[in-house]
Amino acid sequence: MSTEEKVLFNIWDDYWDDNTGEDQETYGYCESDQTELEQEEMCVLISDWINENIKLPEGLLVYSEEDSVQFENMTHEFLENTLLPLLKQSQLKFQGTLIDFYSES
Repeated sequence: MSTEEKVLFNIWDDYWDDNTGEDQETYGYCESDQTELEQEEMCVLISDWINENIKLPEGLLVYSEEDSVQFENMTHEFLENTLLPLLKQSQLKFQGTLIDFYSES
């Protein structure tokens, strides 16, 4: 992978506060050409970075689980106003390649 490429990382935005009355999952995953092991390593890197560098609201849990990052109890407001902007500003890289964070469902 060249340093000019980006690793795409999507945070799938189904929020627990969406008033559907159903449990919703919010998780992030890699949308680039990587092995399963590389995806797992990247998810550990991202979840560790979040937990070490961002003040999380009480009750929000962020952890890696196989080839995804799980976000338990994340609100839409926190993702859009805090988490996503800070991840984009982080210039976080995996194996020398910039991670491009975005969110869509």
